[in-house]
Amino acid sequence: MSKALADAIRLKDDNFESLKKQNGENVRLKKQLEATKEQLKTTILQVSKVKWELDSALVEVSGLKMSIPTEKDAAVQEFLGSQAFHDAFRPHCI
Repeated sequence: MSKALADAIRLKDDNFESLKKQNGENVRLKKQLEATKEQLKTTILQVSKVKWELDSALVEVSGLKMSIPTEKDAAVQEFLGSQAFHDAFRPHCI
């Protein structure tokens, strides 16, 4: 066998080994990517659940906030129930 042929075969073998190594690395990276995608899906589901819970809590807080009387409302209610209000609007006898 000639030296040129032996060098060509060795070069082919070296290239083949290099490609096998690169392929192995690509397979490892693909598996890692798949695992990362699954983790991301799980995280997205968890975030969606937390967002839904927060939205529900905000709706509840908003409803509670609307049911709490303002200071003005409280003052008006207090006045309407006061003796001064009843005295002011009691029919006067002449």
